[in-house]
Amino acid sequence: MAPQKHHREIPGRRAWRKVAIASVSAALTVPLGMTPLASASTASPSGSITYFWWGDPIRNQLTNAVIKLYEKAHPTVKVQGEELAWTNYWQKVTVEAAAHTLPCVTQTQSRELETYTSGNVLMNLNNLVNSGQINVSEIPKSILDTGMVGGKLEMIPYGAAYDALVYNETMVSKAGLAPPKRGWDYAQFGAWLKALQAKLPKGVYATDLTGTDSDAFLIYAQTYGYSLFNKSGQLGFPASLLQRFWGIWENYVKEGIAAPEAMYASEPTSSEESYLVKGRVAVEAEPGNQYSDVVSAAATSKVGKMGLMLYPYGPRGLGEAIITSGLSIPANCNNVPAAASFINFFTNNPTAAKVFASNNGAVTDTPLLNNQINSPQTPPAVKLELSTYKFIASQHVPLVLYPSGYTQVFTDLFLQVAEKIFSGEESVSAGTKSFMQQAKVDLAS
Repeated sequence: MAPQKHHREIPGRRAWRKVAIASVSAALTVPLGMTPLASASTASPSGSITYFWWGDPIRNQLTNAVIKLYEKAHPTVKVQGEELAWTNYWQKVTVEAAAHTLPCVTQTQSRELETYTSGNVLMNLNNLVNSGQINVSEIPKSILDTGMVGGKLEMIPYGAAYDALVYNETMVSKAGLAPPKRGWDYAQFGAWLKALQAKLPKGVYATDLTGTDSDAFLIYAQTYGYSLFNKSGQLGFPASLLQRFWGIWENYVKEGIAAPEAMYASEPTSSEESYLVKGRVAVEAEPGNQYSDVVSAAATSKVGKMGLMLYPYGPRGLGEAIITSGLSIPANCNNVPAAASFINFFTNNPTAAKVFASNNGAVTDTPLLNNQINSPQTPPAVKLELSTYKFIASQHVPLVLYPSGYTQVFTDLFLQVAEKIFSGEESVSAGTKSFMQQAKVDLAS
């Protein structure tokens, strides 16, 4: 199986964690006699809490700086920081969720919530919001709703990400082509890729093999008015849609426009070491919040200037989806007032937002987002990341509901079938049929 590329903790081709969540879901039920704690009191926070997050050295440094700011503003509270890299983080969260020993402030993500809420692992934060202990008034409703499961607010979204395509502007210009346009459909995009390929040096491909990316399919499905899942947690799209999607990318491979599967399988896992940065492809799928990192890496490798575009549109227009990271309070937390106070500070304090600088997705508080977009201190690449998110959010994109079987179906299964198709082991029609059948079984279990 091809290695998954790293997408700054937004799961996609680069970051699928290999944690068998499905196998531990049954262990996440609240033990007999244990119930979620009541809402926090309005007393001033005091005591100590632990904040647990995933991150790299840069994010860890920024997060610790925010913790120090909080402790300075709230000297009666001590915050202990704990961090792990992405895969190890979710492994530990899974174990501690089953044991109900999660830290009082635990970082979560919209795609993972269903797994933990099904066992009453996390508190319903509605009471803390209604009492004013956590202010969410500046978070757009469509973004706030990503933290809700079954009418319960179980995560306060603080960082929002999206998927996009990054392209080499220098290669495009040398080929005598205009940059791709927002709003193109797949026919226009495909024609542009074909024209670009005709002008590229031998061994350089117009695009990477994005047909292996389930995020790209999610976006494709939404441009046709479909969701990955229906309200019952089963697949929400017809087999013909997936067959058409994979067929597009199979044709790209056959025409020599997209990198072949064998080449994709050997691509380094880091975006900074990707084929785009190495000059081997002109267009590559990346999460929007990875764009500035790619720009920096491309400047170092001197491969050319990088541009950012959204995926092609469909009959229903924009198909982009917002993935959010946020903060939750576990039901086992013994210091809810301090946890709520810290979350409120992390998501609303202007100084904290400036320090953290949208490191894990665009800041969700609208005024703070505008501050960063308009600030002369914000690098141009980051401004483009943030303003693109702002545009997507303004389009009121559909809320994607992720059942607990999402990871199993749209990581391992989707990738396994796609690899067979693009390596020629299986036809598009046969692969689509096997995926739909197995997905139905996995989602029902």
